[in-house]
Amino acid sequence: TYRDEDALVQTHRINSLPELEAARKTGVLASWESLAADDPTTTCFQGPVWCMEWYRHYRESFHPLVLVVTRGHKLVGLVSLAIEVSTGRLAFAGDNMSDYRDVVAAPGYREMVVAELIRLYREGSFPNSFRIGPTQPESETTRLILSRSGRASGVWAVPRFDECWRWWRSSDDPAEAEKLIKKKHVKQHLNYYKRQGTVALERLGTYEDWQKIRQEFFDLHSLRQLYVRRPVSFNNPHKRALFDTLIRDYPSSVHLCALFVDDRLLAAHYGHLWRDVVYWTAPTYDVREDKHSPGSLLLAWLIKDSEAHGLRGIDLTLGTEDFKRRFSNERVEVPSVDLYAQGWRYYTRFARDKAVASARLGVGKVLGPRKWNDILARGEGIRAKVQKGRERGLKRSAGRAALHVRHMIGEKTRGLFFLATPADMREAAPKLMAEEICTIHWDEYGDLLKWEGASSGVASLIAALVKELPELRRNGRTLHTILIADHLAGWGFSYWPREPAFITETQTTFEFEPESVMLYDFETIPEFRGRKLYQTLLSNILRERFAEGAKRAYISCVETNIASRRAIERVGFRLVAVHELRRLLWRRRSKRQEISDPV
Repeated sequence: TYRDEDALVQTHRINSLPELEAARKTGVLASWESLAADDPTTTCFQGPVWCMEWYRHYRESFHPLVLVVTRGHKLVGLVSLAIEVSTGRLAFAGDNMSDYRDVVAAPGYREMVVAELIRLYREGSFPNSFRIGPTQPESETTRLILSRSGRASGVWAVPRFDECWRWWRSSDDPAEAEKLIKKKHVKQHLNYYKRQGTVALERLGTYEDWQKIRQEFFDLHSLRQLYVRRPVSFNNPHKRALFDTLIRDYPSSVHLCALFVDDRLLAAHYGHLWRDVVYWTAPTYDVREDKHSPGSLLLAWLIKDSEAHGLRGIDLTLGTEDFKRRFSNERVEVPSVDLYAQGWRYYTRFARDKAVASARLGVGKVLGPRKWNDILARGEGIRAKVQKGRERGLKRSAGRAALHVRHMIGEKTRGLFFLATPADMREAAPKLMAEEICTIHWDEYGDLLKWEGASSGVASLIAALVKELPELRRNGRTLHTILIADHLAGWGFSYWPREPAFITETQTTFEFEPESVMLYDFETIPEFRGRKLYQTLLSNILRERFAEGAKRAYISCVETNIASRRAIERVGFRLVAVHELRRLLWRRRSKRQEISDPV
């Protein structure tokens, strides 16, 4: 507390949700909107709608810590922070969901608010370094922090800058937005969908509209995150509830649009609206259509219709995705700073950054600028293998390592091929516990999101499967999933072959008889094994495929997979061929044996 000219300037902290609710209703925070409106560098992520609803929905995981600065009875500064309950970590409201993280200050008070924020962090003994930003380029926050950091202040700061892409509606060239939809690659994709039906971009402005696409939006978004190897975020019920509340109670703060072909959802975007600018926060699209870029088509169409939507622009936020560069007309660098309350942590970070920068520069000079990303990807692959090794345990990991060494020297692989006809088929039923229900779906890609285990191995399998979905769909593959109590338990594929299949394990080809169907690539999640689910799924596929007109069904497995062979034979398949690969170092020999009288 101190006196500024003729008024008393006070700083205090709100650290409980009930106190925050009271201050918001009748106390000092009743003028939060006015303060945000007076600060031109504020975004929706510092506004009361986003912050208050986030505090409410994440109250079990975070406690509020709101820094409030007043001059007399007037609110002149605010920093919406939170402390993570499980770790004590300091974060901004919204945590990683907030694309921009900054203070809110009335003109002339930003330096004071920044000084109070630095003091709060220094005195808080928080376990983490604390990132302030990204901020708007026009914000003075990061510059003020850097000018106050150092040994004397007891806080050290490391700056960083990230690319941010934006599109603004031009008054000088009103036709600019129309030009995007007429670009060759956009027109090609649009014409592809027009051949399938009526293509339309719809603005969905009500909670009832949201309910119509809600579950499909979440599923498509989660599949897209798996497709690009990112953690799934909408499996968090708090995040789902937050997005529900925002569009139900504050529809004017949300911009929701969806791209349809007839009644089929191709792509959608749930964005936040602030000062007639859409923040590109939660886009999604059908990954099976990746080749025809439905997400880019949605963005191009939204830009074309921006005037009808009442938009000044679209903030595409941080990221290096190519579509952001192609559809933007402005590139800016947005600043951040990482604060450290311990000098040794700062100097460790400083040394690490210097070492990484030197290594990156050296790799770029010797191997080319793109090689650095390849090295990072390989490092991530090694990290994933180490994690899998920890899950398997020392004994199993040592066994796999020995097998790998043996395969480097040589190998002998025998692939077994089985045939079933309608007369051969035998039904199978799963082993279920009390009140459990087993369901089987065809081409329900959302089922891949219904696994909730912790195994990194299974997570990698599912992520790799999602990555292959567009190609599998183009090649006519049908995904079959089996669920227990609505939890993913296993999957496999079938298709109608038009040509011989190349068998990777034995480096041979397999010829199919006419009117045949092929079953392949089955996986049962470890916690569901031993319950006859593989047999149940196989018998279901055989029954349906034979009903569709198939005269024969084929499946294969390697000879060492005893469990798979037993399940295959129990539903009526019989051995018809054996393919063998023998390899010693670089010498390789393959042979095939047809069994004329299968048993």
